[in-house]
Amino acid sequence: MADRTDFHFRQKVTEAELDLAFELLEKADRNLAADVGIYGIISGAEPTPHSPVPDLTIDLTAPGRVYDNLGQRVFFGSGQVVDCSVDHAGLPTQVPVPGQERWLGVFLRFERLLSDPRTDGNSQQVFFRRDESFEIVVRQGATAPAGAAAKVPLVADEILVCDVRRTNGQVQIFGPDIDTSRRQAFIFAEAEAVEIVSGLWNILQPAVNTVQAALDEIDAELNDHFTGAARRHPAADVDYPPHGFVAANTVKGALDEIIDDLSSTAAGDPGAKRVGADAVAGAPNALPAGNVDGQL
Repeated sequence: MADRTDFHFRQKVTEAELDLAFELLEKADRNLAADVGIYGIISGAEPTPHSPVPDLTIDLTAPGRVYDNLGQRVFFGSGQVVDCSVDHAGLPTQVPVPGQERWLGVFLRFERLLSDPRTDGNSQQVFFRRDESFEIVVRQGATAPAGAAAKVPLVADEILVCDVRRTNGQVQIFGPDIDTSRRQAFIFAEAEAVEIVSGLWNILQPAVNTVQAALDEIDAELNDHFTGAARRHPAADVDYPPHGFVAANTVKGALDEIIDDLSSTAAGDPGAKRVGADAVAGAPNALPAGNVDGQL
């Protein structure tokens, strides 16, 4: 709920009081978005090299819907072209030294678009409309040897779209130059803030009943399984298609059968009967190909 202003009968309402009433309502909307953790890029604003011919600009897809950390909404309905040759202050972003690079940060920031100019009672011009709008901000980091340049720090009241790498002599920005690994995508709620009910689970035992703890437990179980530290499959639970003289259909059964058959000393059915042997030339007693038992 919003804080309220209670106007009364025959009250002479001032401009500041009217503005305050709207600001309180707007603040309530923003507080709701901030309280439930709605921030980041919901859709659109996907960075791509400029089309049709790449240059030192990048394209942002539309429509773009974004909420910043203060709950303020950023929206643009048409594609945006971002000039990466200069930063937000108009300073060139070029890298003058061969073998060096720098990172640019492309941010979205909430802004107000003023329109509908009018003249107030003091003969001063004011803008009646203050519509929600946005600003694209390009910030540049320091140059450094290739692979060692630091990325631009995040800004509290702005949302990072992507990082862009600039190199010496660069005249075009291609896909590999655009890094979205730090992109502040929309998060409806942190996984650690969403509760689960694990009482009937048989395997997973998360430390606390949250989605994040459950995912951590799944990762730990899979890591133990893949590395063999725990949760290894018993050989009796691993299927094996029968082959040759082995009739068992599990790995354990097949190994047991092989060992038992090869070590057999049963009359007429010794283990040597199951060991192949190549033909042996000789005169007058050549040995044909067969098994060890037969040749013996």
